Amino acid sequence: MTLLIWHDGDFRELPLTEDCRLLIIDSWRHSFGKSFGLGQHAARFNAACGSMGSVLPREIWQRIEALLARPENCQRELFPRISLLEFPDGTRRIGFEIRPAPAVRETTTLVYGAGEDHRQAPVLKGPDLALFAKMKAGVEADDVIISDTDGACLETTTGALVLWKDDVLVLSDRLDKQLPSVTLYQIFMRARDLGKRIEFAPIYPDDLAAGPVWFLNALHGISPVTQIQVGDTVIEPPRHSEEAEWISWWWAQFGAHTDNCEHPDLSALA
Repeated sequence: MTLLIWHDGDFRELPLTEDCRLLIIDSWRHSFGKSFGLGQHAARFNAACGSMGSVLPREIWQRIEALLARPENCQRELFPRISLLEFPDGTRRIGFEIRPAPAVRETTTLVYGAGEDHRQAPVLKGPDLALFAKMKAGVEADDVIISDTDGACLETTTGALVLWKDDVLVLSDRLDKQLPSVTLYQIFMRARDLGKRIEFAPIYPDDLAAGPVWFLNALHGISPVTQIQVGDTVIEPPRHSEEAEWISWWWAQFGAHTDNCEHPDLSALA
């Protein structure tokens, strides 16, 4: 794995002699030369960088697509990451890494993290990575649920959560406290296209036992939640009768169409 730095119109292997910190990151699964939602990841990353006063050259994403299209990268499962880096002198650079992807997590276990929300930038991906690592340290589950001050579930440290109640898709109504998830956006759009009823409402721990719960992110896709530790109680949500069809649909989208460049922000649709 090599960190490439954008320099003079291309990504180059440049030595990093100074410590730098990650300001913004974005990542996605690239499966044997194909992706799903890359344009949406690009739109989210560009917007996040713009919020920090950094504007990306348009050709960066064209170059990334070219790198990922190389024959050696079309024969592997990859988890590329683009980053906005800041150096001690205040200069900023764009970095890019082509990383191997871990195995798909077909189901997910969670721990409910009760308490105050200490994230610095909930709607940005990158500034809270160190906090998330601390939250997950020693946890005997795949991930930790981040909760609001009133106990409502917001998201996990690495993904979004949705709840099904009968045939209704329930999403958290605290969108200003969540990362605009590309995968959540994709699930929302398909549910809408299928005519499913969609609700935005607080999701409390007691709600998690009422219906199927899905963990969503661009690495694992749709991963049904099988167990949630809430204090001394273990919740085992039921499984969705159509989960296999939804999961198959998600994976079938890789390379199936040209990516649009919509920002995955559901605020206007809530």
